Amino acid sequence: AYLAAHIRSGMHIVGAFHMDGTLAAATILTDPTNKTAQLGEFPVRNLKTKVIVFQSFMIDPEHQGKGLSHILDNMAKDLYPFADFMAKIATDNQNSLESFIGRREFEIIAEVDSLDVRNNIPYRAVFVFRESLSILRPVCCDAAQADVVLKA
Repeated sequence: AYLAAHIRSGMHIVGAFHMDGTLAAATILTDPTNKTAQLGEFPVRNLKTKVIVFQSFMIDPEHQGKGLSHILDNMAKDLYPFADFMAKIATDNQNSLESFIGRREFEIIAEVDSLDVRNNIPYRAVFVFRESLSILRPVCCDAAQADVVLKA
């Protein structure tokens, strides 16, 4: 139900599955310009390029440390090849901090006090950002316009 609600809201979900078909890892990708995006404090309005937000990253504890976050990241880059990426990470989440900053070349752009709205618990978080690794930039970002440009 959790993932289905995000799909209905227009978000992309990228997943890696066990051989038996059960989910081993997934990430929810949000385009902040989507009218259903509920990103609140994400500092995306100041950026001049297409930004995609890793809204949630979930990895089965039995499979942590096996490169699944790297696989999901590559799948996200394939889905949005020209986009910059951003995420918000709790400062006490060492696994995610190491994954985003250490192995996937994100940099911290802000540190904030935040609130877990589900539990009403305050916490400290950082916003991390990675510029597109592509040397190419799209001429336009509207799908219909892009189709016309590619056919020309």
